[in-house]
Amino acid sequence: MERIFYGWAQSVNLKSALEGKTPDIAVEKPPQPDRLDPRQAVGSVDLMTGMHLLLRAIAPEDACKLDATTYDGKRLMRLTLSDATEDRSGRVSCTGKFSRLKGVAPEGLFDTMFAKFEVTYRTLADGRVRADRMVLKTPLGRAVLASE
Repeated sequence: MERIFYGWAQSVNLKSALEGKTPDIAVEKPPQPDRLDPRQAVGSVDLMTGMHLLLRAIAPEDACKLDATTYDGKRLMRLTLSDATEDRSGRVSCTGKFSRLKGVAPEGLFDTMFAKFEVTYRTLADGRVRADRMVLKTPLGRAVLASE
């Protein structure tokens, strides 16, 4: 018996179709070992919301106090900021960490590319602070994200 596969969702029994019989149509879902069950991600936010929490304007006392769990459909990750330090000019910096909690890492990228980073805050006119500079350590060297 030969089957023809149409994308990920259906297959049609070709032998039945060629013999003039009504073909069997079966819905088949291939295994997806890289998918994490969404029930394991209760209380998490999507990646863009996690980045918003990292980059938004906040009260100065909340700087370097981020602890968020993100879920992208495949991986459950933790985004944290800690270890606040102040430089001579009064700018606050902290250490960030992006670590995989569950799910398959795509060729190790999330485990190595952005595991640790540094964030420096700038004080805004209204007294709040906002991430002004991020330095990511990657296998290819440092990547710097800075506001204008």
